[in-house]
Amino acid sequence: MKKLGMMIFCLSMHAHAYTSYVPMAQALNESGTELGFDLEYFKPTSIVTEEGEGQALTANNNVSYLQLNTRYQYGFTSQLQGTLYAGFRSVQSNFTESNADYSISKAGFEHAGVGFQYSFLEENRTQYALLGYYLQKMYSNQELDATTRLQDTNLGDEGREYGLGAAVSMRTSSMNYYEFQAIYRSPADYLSSEILSFAQLSLVWDYFSLYGGVENVYSLEDSPYSSDESSRPNYAIINSKLYNSINRSWTAPYLGLQFTLGTNWRMGLRYTQVYTGNSTDIGPRLLLSLARRSEQKKDFAKQDSRFKEYRIEGVVSKLSKSKKLAVVDIGAEAGLKKGMRVDFYYFDYTGGNELIARGVALKVQSKKAVIKIKKRFGRRRIQAGTVVRSGLIDN
Repeated sequence: MKKLGMMIFCLSMHAHAYTSYVPMAQALNESGTELGFDLEYFKPTSIVTEEGEGQALTANNNVSYLQLNTRYQYGFTSQLQGTLYAGFRSVQSNFTESNADYSISKAGFEHAGVGFQYSFLEENRTQYALLGYYLQKMYSNQELDATTRLQDTNLGDEGREYGLGAAVSMRTSSMNYYEFQAIYRSPADYLSSEILSFAQLSLVWDYFSLYGGVENVYSLEDSPYSSDESSRPNYAIINSKLYNSINRSWTAPYLGLQFTLGTNWRMGLRYTQVYTGNSTDIGPRLLLSLARRSEQKKDFAKQDSRFKEYRIEGVVSKLSKSKKLAVVDIGAEAGLKKGMRVDFYYFDYTGGNELIARGVALKVQSKKAVIKIKKRFGRRRIQAGTVVRSGLIDN
């Protein structure tokens, strides 16, 4: 019987505790927080009308948007998080009319709102989540006539917006992700409801991640003005079809990267190209993001502060192809019994002592045992040589 007399300290908040990527279906830990800022710049190169006709924009006739979205997320439990949203927008429209050049700009507080995400426990490297949000636009649009349209513009679609959807994150054995998210969205009372979806592949390392995917908006074509466009209020922004649309839709591939800044911060860049659509704007979008994520690993901390010593220690001999079963070099002779809990640790002999997974003894022989891995913590992988411990002693 091997005996390990040692103090297990709470996990240190080093860079590995905060990876460069947060999966779509993953919620914050209980009492965890994230404060995020997304700055997006969109300058369309063309517009597509409701009839699907394209129109190129020029140096003298164009529009641009600068959007700052902020969010504060809080983990109520290890599976349920809430979010507060706030957004600010600036619109710049340039055009020529009657041989005169005009430049109109407007900026302001664009929206405020709340949201939630409930994440189910990960099983077989797959995690699902339900999510929703409600936004209230913080401005009222003005109908513009032939005179006022030369002096003023609107910020977008007024009123309320809400969405309800689901996400799935499928983790590969190499700790990368295939992900999908779909949201039923109602962008305003006077617009068609739509399905916003994302399909994405993410390649993740501790300090750096790359991802790419496709963003798609599919209109459910229930705009109240579909059959009578002339009755639509004139909330339009000159040289844009993105807002005050009729049954808008678009497809936009994107590429992005994220990297860690210290132990809590991460920064990201994303390039999106809206390349086709209907009743919308076409062109590139650039996004700069910055987020501070703070999570206390409470489950680990409680275990570490409560248990001081294990009676049994060994190592992993090999893993099954599915990575769900591990063969270890300890068995009945060491005191291990069927049904006993077994903890897997990353241990580097220089102070690193990190709980990475938990399992249960499924089959026990005299000098070896098969452990079924039930739960994983963090991103470190179990492999041959990983330390296993069982028989926790409650001091």
